[in-house]
Amino acid sequence: MTALTDQIHVSGWIDPSEIPALAQSGVRTIINNRPDHEQPSQPRAAEAAAIAAQHGITYHHIPVTGASITPADIEAFHIALTGHEARHGTSGEAKILCHCRSGARSANLWALAQIRHANADPADVAATARARNIDLSTAGAWLAQHQKR
Repeated sequence: MTALTDQIHVSGWIDPSEIPALAQSGVRTIINNRPDHEQPSQPRAAEAAAIAAQHGITYHHIPVTGASITPADIEAFHIALTGHEARHGTSGEAKILCHCRSGARSANLWALAQIRHANADPADVAATARARNIDLSTAGAWLAQHQKR
């Protein structure tokens, strides 16, 4: 897991068998950005959601590919983050884990949600990502494409 903030973390895909340990480590929300069937052997979101619920974790499935991110995806991601904050506050004790195949899509969605919905300064978001060796080129390209409209 890579911490974007004290509360928000990104990672590559997780196996449902990891969810009990994630709950013990303080994860209270999981945001899965991986489409089902992306790889033949990957666990399905419904399976992970059921296990998450058994461990008191709120589970969101917002499947995207880098090329298919829509404004609705970004808004859904933002709503998942703010819903977590409404339930648990903003301390790092109740963590959010956002995951996809590598963590990059999740980090790019986080960046876009911060810029479009949380009024974050793009330079600050980029600096946070750079400090963690996270490539935000997908977010940059998305913003450039959608600002032209």
